[in-house]
Amino acid sequence: MGTISSEFPCKTGDLCFSVNIMNYFEFYQIKHMESWISGVLGTFGFSYNPGSSSKFFDISGRNGEFIDFFARLQSKLKEPLTHTCLEVDEVVIFLKKLHKSRKLPLIWINNYYLDYSSFYKISTYWSLVIVLGIESENVTIFDNGIKSIPFQLFLDAVGKNGYVDLYYSDNGNLNWNVDANSLIIDGLSMSINCLKTNTINENHYKGISGMYYFAEEIDVFCNIHLFTQINKPGGLTQTRQSMGDLLLILTKQFSLFESGERFQSNNIYFQLASTWRKIGNLIYKYTLVHDNELLERINKLIYSAIEAEEKGLLILECVVKRLKNKSLLKENS
Repeated sequence: MGTISSEFPCKTGDLCFSVNIMNYFEFYQIKHMESWISGVLGTFGFSYNPGSSSKFFDISGRNGEFIDFFARLQSKLKEPLTHTCLEVDEVVIFLKKLHKSRKLPLIWINNYYLDYSSFYKISTYWSLVIVLGIESENVTIFDNGIKSIPFQLFLDAVGKNGYVDLYYSDNGNLNWNVDANSLIIDGLSMSINCLKTNTINENHYKGISGMYYFAEEIDVFCNIHLFTQINKPGGLTQTRQSMGDLLLILTKQFSLFESGERFQSNNIYFQLASTWRKIGNLIYKYTLVHDNELLERINKLIYSAIEAEEKGLLILECVVKRLKNKSLLKENS
């Protein structure tokens, strides 16, 4: 029997949270696609927070933060992961104990301390990573790839007010509490609710209505930061690609659409991924030339993308409706 580190699958992907959870499940011999994990956890959506200036706004293709995704994961497991809160100086001994028992620990870590993160020395942002090994000078983690962190830096990064939150499976039985069909219906329904919301919370805009608020302010926020926001993991480009991948999986698995419909159902999100990527690239070009005609072109493309997002929402609602019908037919058969 090898070490935890040697047996860990180490597959990389787009959104680090979903990829980390996908690999965590696979370590326990349960295989899922990243896009399926994202779909089940309802990660797909849109949010826009203008912030205090054109340098500190945030635009995302997600529905929530990592802490929200983890809470959803816990609620969908038949046996939720065991939670332990320790003082920082106790965590290393406990992690080694878990490894000795072949229990894989998940731990919250502050990206402010991680030099590979976009939040490095800029702002606090907590993500969930997997601890694979502890040596005398370094700690090996998996965070959408193998990372080695100096021992003391790791302790600084995982501590919050002197304490550390970590999770693990006590018996390795990572079973869902409902069937796959119900899981994806619930996840997609959360994404649909996000896209349909009209609420504004503390200058934080969500859903397709939030996209229109964003579009109205493109003149202010058309800068290199916006280019990064659109194309980052969890940005509009990556999340739309992921939803296209998910719809492709669902169409094949549940035979949801006729041949003429099938292409449209996933293709609209592949097209949206391409459109948002193009918008991001044009924004980058605009930062170099500041041409008004180019800005107008960007503006038109954004409104065109929002119209496509509205069509995509209708498709998601159709997918959920047909999945529910499949469930009813199964129950009554």
